[in-house]
Amino acid sequence: MVSGDIGNNNTGYIINAGKTIVMEPSGGNREIAGSLFTVNQNGSLTIQGNTVSGNGLKFKGNNNNTHPLIAVSSGTLIMNSGAVITGNASSINGGGVSITDGGSFTMTGGDITGNTSSNTGGGVYVGDGTFTMTGGSIIGNIASANGGGVAVAASGIFTMSNSSVISANTANGGQGGGVWSGGKFTMSNGTISGNRAAETGSGAKGGGVYIDGTTTSAEFTKSGGEIYGNNAAGSLLNIAENGEGHAVYVARPNLSDSKKKDTTVSYALRYASGTFYEGWEFTVTFIADDGTPAPASVSADYGGKIPQPAAMNKTGYAFAGWYKDAALTNAWNFDTDTVSGDTTLYAKWTFNQYMLTITIALDELQEKVFVEESDKKISYESDFSIPIISGYTVDRWYLDGVKQTYTAGDDVVIRNLNPGIHRVTIIARDSEGYPYSNEMTITVDDE
Repeated sequence: MVSGDIGNNNTGYIINAGKTIVMEPSGGNREIAGSLFTVNQNGSLTIQGNTVSGNGLKFKGNNNNTHPLIAVSSGTLIMNSGAVITGNASSINGGGVSITDGGSFTMTGGDITGNTSSNTGGGVYVGDGTFTMTGGSIIGNIASANGGGVAVAASGIFTMSNSSVISANTANGGQGGGVWSGGKFTMSNGTISGNRAAETGSGAKGGGVYIDGTTTSAEFTKSGGEIYGNNAAGSLLNIAENGEGHAVYVARPNLSDSKKKDTTVSYALRYASGTFYEGWEFTVTFIADDGTPAPASVSADYGGKIPQPAAMNKTGYAFAGWYKDAALTNAWNFDTDTVSGDTTLYAKWTFNQYMLTITIALDELQEKVFVEESDKKISYESDFSIPIISGYTVDRWYLDGVKQTYTAGDDVVIRNLNPGIHRVTIIARDSEGYPYSNEMTITVDDE
């Protein structure tokens, strides 16, 4: 049954402005072979199975068609349950359907299957237009370049929801076996599975989805649905053959900063304006501030927790936790805090407290040249001064037998004493130049 008006230009059918065509079979299952349909501005084409009998309507192209089977050029295409677009070979973008010049395509059901494009978009090509998929399936299509199932250009918009299925498509150019997008792709439900990006060598990326984030127009929002590879025996996988990102690959302007996900993606994620906002694999880096062993960076999904690194040591210091900021004001809680982006954590250290027990050792003929200090508590890296008695001038002094740097007139200053027993020897002269040697023992206890 056909309602509305349709014209024929000897190479296919043209639906012009103001014309609305509804096509469904009137008898049994019907097949329309080798025909091309172009839906122009303000024209509308609806294809569907018979809503009463349930009979299907198949649009079958052929290997001699050089264009998509249905070209939506600023018009409207609606595809409902029971309709099939299949068997078409296009030498330009879009094996089954192409949408350009502000056209729109709404797919609520039916199947787009077994089509090929010598360029991009084996099943559907979304140029300057909109493709809304709320049901049906895009299965088993092939693009010689990218986007085996669907290809979305920079000005295109693709929305996928409900029970939509994109499966078992192939991009022989190596990018986006299921979907390739340099425009806006929003996925709120449905499944992308069993697709393949294939390229000779090692350049294949994005078996399920490839986002061309090298351009500012690329935007990917996933709030539901799954992107996964089947694991039943004999089934295909979402695979980037000899490449990366079996589930999703997002190319960034700085390609070394590109992101990939090789396993199932069932969580939410978003990429826009060159930034990942959620639901990706992020890097957590630890700044140990000379602590050892320094932890290696770890990866975590959006909303995921990270394990607490192994204990570290730093001479003279006690570890006081990991912090979210370099100012060490906001502590990271490994039990409750979750990752929401690339993250840097900073180690906080506090000085150890030491008790110094000071023992003076003087020969009975020696005079004391320094002010005697009592036992005291200090922190590591704190200065411990030994004041010199007036009238004496230090010539040199030694710590554990090693001569120390000294400026005339200063006190003897000691710091960074490790736990244990240390010997301090001071050689000083009186006002007449007579030398005196004083020695003290300092015992350091780590509290």
